[in-house]
Amino acid sequence: MARRLPLSNLHISKRLQWARNHMPYGDNWMAVLFSDEKKWNLDGPDGNITYWHDLRKEPRSFFSRQSGGGSVMVWAAFDFNCQVGLAFLDGRQNSPKYIETLENHHQPFAENIGGRNWEYQHDNAPTSSATKNYLNSKNVTVLEWPPMSPDLNPIENVWGIMSRKIYENGGQFYSVYALKTAIESACILYEYVTTALLDDFRNLIVLGCGGTVVNTGVFNGVIRRLELKLQRTIQWIIYLLHLNELPLRHLFEYIDGKSSGSLFYTGDIGRNLKGCEKLPLVALNSIECDLPGIDPTNLSCDQKCLLDICTAISSGACSLDLAKRQPGKLNLAL
Repeated sequence: MARRLPLSNLHISKRLQWARNHMPYGDNWMAVLFSDEKKWNLDGPDGNITYWHDLRKEPRSFFSRQSGGGSVMVWAAFDFNCQVGLAFLDGRQNSPKYIETLENHHQPFAENIGGRNWEYQHDNAPTSSATKNYLNSKNVTVLEWPPMSPDLNPIENVWGIMSRKIYENGGQFYSVYALKTAIESACILYEYVTTALLDDFRNLIVLGCGGTVVNTGVFNGVIRRLELKLQRTIQWIIYLLHLNELPLRHLFEYIDGKSSGSLFYTGDIGRNLKGCEKLPLVALNSIECDLPGIDPTNLSCDQKCLLDICTAISSGACSLDLAKRQPGKLNLAL
């Protein structure tokens, strides 16, 4: 049974209204610091432990100690650029402890990455007037947050990525020190990967890819999804195509029926071509036809190859280059 928050109609209404109010927030999100606390157990995450089991080897065994063998409590905040401020906490986080965390970790992190122009997000757990007074004294703008909404906090994605790394393959720990080291390593890895991705996406001009699904997914292909995300066009560099079949498959879809590969043609023409590589060689006879005036430099690799095939059929002359062409660097098309 899936776990879910016990939301009342009032909670649902406030969550929906909050979402509507913040739809036009736009660039303001770049100044928001999202924060949360997270507990990691030495024995593994709360819930089931999973790992990939090689059936050729004996099953792994996992230990389970009282209270999970101990735990480590962490406070973290992260910003729009995926920089993470991480702090290990000692003891239960009451109001004085929370103010200490804000003073020692939140304030320096926030001022380092955003100066004074930022908003602070934390959940709506009951806080004392002392905490509110502290935030007011520091001129901290607190982002409005709907009740019963920890799942709306994007830092949950950070916890998810880090937890998968920390507990990969059913990882367990014998000491607090070892667990803290794993948490720090996972945090560094998260920052490195996400920052690299963001930087690459912002400056992305050309994308090289292989695989028919990636290349030809007009609506849901990887490249198209990136274009929608970035709200701009990316130059596709198509390579590693199956030149012995892919251009014909594009054509056959319209004249002979859809195909999912060289052995799975649905029309008569395709079925008659099965095993064509075993047929005897014959002289090439031209088939006169009018080809459209197309600038080859504007075509992708598979489109250029298809045009060359049509040109060879029309002229009756097939170049050795076309006959021997192989997928790879020679077929990169800008």
